[in-house]
Amino acid sequence: MDRSIAAIVVMVTVLASALVSGAGLGPAPRTAVTITLYGDTNQGWGFTDTTITTPGPTITVNQSDSVTINLYSVGGKHNWFADYNGNGQPDAGEPISPDFDTGTPGTLTFDATTAGSFTYYCDYHSSKMYGTFVVQATSTNTPPTATLSMPDGAQHWTGGTMHRIWWNMSDAEDVHRIWWNMSDAEDANAALTVFLNYTSAGGSGAIAGPLPGTPNPISFDWTVPSLDAGDVMVNLTVVDSGGLRGWADAPVPVVDSTPPVVADAFPVPDSTGVPLGTNVQVTWSEAMEAAVTGAPGSFGLQEVAGGGWVPGTFAWNAPLDTVMTFNPTANLAASTQYRGLMNVSARDDSDPGNAVGSPYTWTFTTGNVLDTEPPTIAGVTATPAPQVAGSPVNVSATVADNVGVGGVWLEVQAPGGTTNASMARGLGDTYFLERAYSTVGIHQFTIWASDTSNLWNSAGGAFEVTPANVPTIEFAPPMSVDLGAPLNLTATVTHSVAIAEARLNFTDTEGVNRNVSMDSQGSSYWHVVPAQLRARPMSVFLWARGVDGNVNRTPVRTVSVQAPAGYIVLYGNTNSGWGFGPDNLSSPGPTVRVTLGATVNVLILSADRAPHNFYVDYDGDLISDTGEPKTVDARDAGARITFVADREGTFSYRCEYHLGVMVGTLVVEPTPSAAGFPWLPVGVGILAVLLAVAAVVMIRRRKRGRPPRQD
Repeated sequence: MDRSIAAIVVMVTVLASALVSGAGLGPAPRTAVTITLYGDTNQGWGFTDTTITTPGPTITVNQSDSVTINLYSVGGKHNWFADYNGNGQPDAGEPISPDFDTGTPGTLTFDATTAGSFTYYCDYHSSKMYGTFVVQATSTNTPPTATLSMPDGAQHWTGGTMHRIWWNMSDAEDVHRIWWNMSDAEDANAALTVFLNYTSAGGSGAIAGPLPGTPNPISFDWTVPSLDAGDVMVNLTVVDSGGLRGWADAPVPVVDSTPPVVADAFPVPDSTGVPLGTNVQVTWSEAMEAAVTGAPGSFGLQEVAGGGWVPGTFAWNAPLDTVMTFNPTANLAASTQYRGLMNVSARDDSDPGNAVGSPYTWTFTTGNVLDTEPPTIAGVTATPAPQVAGSPVNVSATVADNVGVGGVWLEVQAPGGTTNASMARGLGDTYFLERAYSTVGIHQFTIWASDTSNLWNSAGGAFEVTPANVPTIEFAPPMSVDLGAPLNLTATVTHSVAIAEARLNFTDTEGVNRNVSMDSQGSSYWHVVPAQLRARPMSVFLWARGVDGNVNRTPVRTVSVQAPAGYIVLYGNTNSGWGFGPDNLSSPGPTVRVTLGATVNVLILSADRAPHNFYVDYDGDLISDTGEPKTVDARDAGARITFVADREGTFSYRCEYHLGVMVGTLVVEPTPSAAGFPWLPVGVGILAVLLAVAAVVMIRRRKRGRPPRQD
């Protein structure tokens, strides 16, 4: 075939394929969904002003729906927002309504682009006014992935300073990108949009966004807010062009915006008769950057009369780094006034550090004698003794000195090695250090104490660490469980003697906490948690007690209860009908729309724990007949069914036991190509005929103009 003819064939074939499939003709038509909500400060949300509850009713829509929410206040000023990233506050990119009040309703319209199960709130009354917002997926697009590499959970940042956030992101596909548009082939992140936010008890807000996607790794320089907090969380949210989101959170353990201050100085300001061998100490309000603060550029000791600076060395009470000790190279001069000076170069141990607000100076005057008395150590104790491995032992003593205590340290010679750490000062002259020891055996220890003249003393003791005799619990619950499916939680629990009891503590998706005894056989323990009706997380932990009274428990684990992927979830109630959520029931129930030829997956749940089933009444005779899709009964667990929508039309779906109340409509619509373009079969046929005619004409023309063949 001639190349020009081949080109025509390819062109027409591509055009016909595009027409048949609808590719490149724009997005599918959206469904407009209107919802009415009433809000009350103390009661929550409701679809009417007489059905307000906490939590509020579940709102269920399909992805790409255009959602309009008409909002009315029964009492108080409110707003409404969907919390896509689960941080409990409205962020950029999340739908939020204007405020509405009694007599002044509000309206919010947005596209439900993000599939998943989320919580909706009133930002002013989030503890009472919340509910579940479900966006059912309607596309094969998958959410993008996002990971934060900085912060990484080890940061101690100074408020008001700039720090760089680093992350990576990716998206497996973009359903809105046409295959031949490859202009962004070099940058796989070009279709992604980035939002950065932070939360903390001391304040929350936006960091940046929307930011365009750029190649990995990606960074943004964030000026950390000037706050003091130990719970700052950085949130990265990535949105693809289909509206799906991926996110990651990373903690910043400490943000410190408070400048350090001198809490105490030794020798005492304006004191006299200070011994000649005295060291100088400065005690700070917080941990300091030792290398900077304990240096000649930050601190100096000066003779007041002559102005000369005293040489010496620096030491700290590591790892606390709150007490700086300056040890003069030689004894101080007799009957001389000295000035201690700490300038504004000193800073705390945050990154890059809060500087001292103003210089600190004080003076003292020496006597004419040396201190020859070391500190005294008395009342050495270690409690409890013995202690089981992994539990804390508190070593304490009373340490005093005629001039001043310079520092106290605990050295422990354990069977596995030696440790040395500063002891903290408690009430009066008491010093202590409490820490856990995991090595079994006798632990010898020595308490070392020095005074401000660098005179030392020590005292010793011992304590025993015995093997831990608590129950051992091996417990690994699943990360998620489907709606309507019982959750069988199993564990292996053992003890050196015997287990007296093992119990499961769980908080279900209704917020009800239960503490139940577990069934057992040998070391195997189990309990079946009833099927849950709400797509929310559950919290669980195990607790076990040995016959000797020792107990152990696991950390709290979270099990996410979620709708199975690809399923239409219907809740049934004997008196209220059907609904997409347990709080959104009606008779007739909601209309379910599917496409002819589609595989339909339905999960039904009994909202009132009564027996129900689901069947499609194709022939309208109110009887479940052969060939009509039908589930088994659902009561304490859900029932599933999968069938092919092979009949076009409008039908009823029902519960066989409650025909009059539990009824809804199933619409099986024609395929999008046939419904949207009824002329396609004719058009494709015409194109095929034109293609054939064009090919014949061009072949004949070429034959007429071809010169005789020369053999």
